[in-house]
Amino acid sequence: MNASDYPPLTRVETPHLHAYTAGSGPFTLLFHGGMGSHTHWIRNLGPLSRHMTVCALDLPGLGGSPDVAEGTDANAYLDLVWASVSRLVDNQPSVDIIAFSFGSVVASQIATQLGERLRCMTIIGPGGFGIPKGRNMDIRKRDKSSKNSDDEVAVIRHNLLQGMIYKPSAITGETIQTQLHNVNRTRFNSRVVSFEVSLPRNLKATHCPLQIIWGEQDRYAFPSVQARVERCEAARHFTKHILPNCGHWAQYECASEVNELLIDFHARH
Repeated sequence: MNASDYPPLTRVETPHLHAYTAGSGPFTLLFHGGMGSHTHWIRNLGPLSRHMTVCALDLPGLGGSPDVAEGTDANAYLDLVWASVSRLVDNQPSVDIIAFSFGSVVASQIATQLGERLRCMTIIGPGGFGIPKGRNMDIRKRDKSSKNSDDEVAVIRHNLLQGMIYKPSAITGETIQTQLHNVNRTRFNSRVVSFEVSLPRNLKATHCPLQIIWGEQDRYAFPSVQARVERCEAARHFTKHILPNCGHWAQYECASEVNELLIDFHARH
C-alpha cells in the first residue's frame, strides 16, 4: 500500500474509546479485531474514505484507547462500547457498520442497539460462536525483553501464519510492525467477548442488509468456514463471500478484493 493511500485521520476521544475519522458520505463505524486497533484497516481506510465517512475505533483496552478495569466481563465491556458509540452516532440519522473478527461480535451487539438506524452491515471473519474446543494452533510466546529483535520478528511472522495470514508472501515489514504495535498495546483479553455464543443471536435480531466475508483459509473459523456459514445462515439471510487463498485478516491480505466488496455493498444499500 502506498503511503499516499492512507488518509489524514481526525482523532475523536470519548470516555472509553478513541475513534479516527476521515472522508465523507454515509457514516460508517469500523470495528477492529482482537489484539488490534484501527490499524487493522490500514489498507482499507483510504479507499473507503472516498465513498463514506469512516469512523475507525480503538476499542476499550486496545490500541490507544483508555484501559478497562481488571475483571471486566463481556456484558460490562459491551456497555462501555455502547456508552461511547452512542455519543459518536448521536447526530447521525443512519449508521453503517464494518467489523472484523472480535470486532464483529462487539458490532453485532451494537447493531441490536442501533435498531432501525442501522442502514447496512458487513462483518469479516466473525467470532462469537463459543469456545473453539479442539482448535489447535501453534501460537508462540514472544520474549518481550528483545523488542524488534530478529527472534521477536520471527515469532510474530510465525504467529501471523498460524491463522491471520495464509500466504507467506503477503507478510511484509509493514505487516510485522503493525502487528507488533498492536500486540504491545493490548491490555484487554478480547476472548472474554469473542468466546461468548452471541453472534447468531445478535444477527437474528437485526434486519438490515448484511454481508459476511471469510477467507477460505481462515483457521480461526473452527471447525471450518462452512460450519460458521451454516450457523449464520440458520440465524438470518445474508450476502456471502468466501475468498480463495486468503486467511483470517482478509481485509489486509486481500485488500483490493475486500475493498471492492465493501464499497459496492454499502453503495447499493
